[in-house]
Amino acid sequence: MLLLALNDDVLAAVLSFAVPVDALQFGKTCRHAYTISIPHYLSDVSIKKHAQLSGFCAFMLAEPYRRPACVHAFHLGTLRPQRSDLLALSEVLLHAKSLESLRLDHLEDLLSEPSLGDALAALTCLDSISFSFLGKSCSALLPRMASRPRNIKLELFVDLNLQGCMLSNFADCLETLQLRLTFGFQDRLSVDVIWSRVRTLHIHDPGDVLLSHLARAFPNVRHLKLRLCPVCLDLSPHWASLDEVDTSAPIELFSRVRRLTLGYDVIKAPEESNRAALVMLQHASPVVLTCEVLPETVERIPEVAPDLKYLMITLKEDRSEVVDLAVSSQSLRISRALDGLPLVALSFGLRSHSPLCDIRRLQYAARQTAAALPTLQYIAFDTLFDLGSPRSRCWFRVISGDDGLPRVDLLPRVEIDVVEPQLLALDRA
Repeated sequence: MLLLALNDDVLAAVLSFAVPVDALQFGKTCRHAYTISIPHYLSDVSIKKHAQLSGFCAFMLAEPYRRPACVHAFHLGTLRPQRSDLLALSEVLLHAKSLESLRLDHLEDLLSEPSLGDALAALTCLDSISFSFLGKSCSALLPRMASRPRNIKLELFVDLNLQGCMLSNFADCLETLQLRLTFGFQDRLSVDVIWSRVRTLHIHDPGDVLLSHLARAFPNVRHLKLRLCPVCLDLSPHWASLDEVDTSAPIELFSRVRRLTLGYDVIKAPEESNRAALVMLQHASPVVLTCEVLPETVERIPEVAPDLKYLMITLKEDRSEVVDLAVSSQSLRISRALDGLPLVALSFGLRSHSPLCDIRRLQYAARQTAAALPTLQYIAFDTLFDLGSPRSRCWFRVISGDDGLPRVDLLPRVEIDVVEPQLLALDRA
């Protein structure tokens, strides 16, 4: 059967599984294919060059009541367009009745054209917005917006005096808020407004953070991420229902946390950092833990985190020593230090400029680890980039041997991608 012999609705459903560029290639085959594929091609638009913007606006306005309505996601990169392009873009947005996701990377400059602000304020279906380079024009726009987005990201304020009341318009709809380089904006949030629907809060900011102030404004946060934030000593009670915490420095917690990611500088002040980290671990008692620690700190983990089931540990030492720790007999010493924990999975993160290739040596280390920790089902050795994302992955599944001793089987990458989310979702039950 020819593809074009399918009903239009069936063909549109098939095209929905293709990336927009592939849909355009199909659309070039004939006029009928073009008519069906163009809405999918226009569904997700990203513009990073001035010529692209001019051509896009001209194309869209050739059929202003049909083509703009196809756009569901729109991203405009860091451009300083001509006024004529801004006027044309304003006209496109006025007809973009289905636009759900909007990212504008240099908003303050764009709002020099008032008609663009009017067009943005009139949009009604936005679910996610991401704005960067924000100033007074943006602070005037946000309270005017007709949309009620669930997800908002604000990045890099060029005016350091913007007030938190500009988010009051979204108190009843906002669920995810990300603030990056907003220079203490979180401390200027209106004291009269509570964003009770926010479940995810990310703050990446060099300004001081008072957790009790954030907890008052966002009382129902479940997922908290703090980066570069000097957290003030704050003994006032705050969140009681956190599920995940990701922080670049130890913070004071008043309740248990299921999943904890903790990174901190163990080089500048190792004793103080380790002490604060252990106190945080004791209060959180996580089930899933990602952390960077010195080897001697590992011995304290069973004492302060007895519920731990999945541990991802990056050992901060000289890089050659780190690799040796993970793939030699020293890994057995670490495993023995964790004896008594109900560990399901143990992952060693190694900061290295090259992937580990000695599978036999890793397999031997994995067998030693499994013998020391009888509850283990998975053992992983990941080499990491400097920012912590995996460079290479070597995972083993632990299987009981016929002689009662554990053996380990290498997992293919596709199976790692299935197993890892299950481990990250482990709970106390």
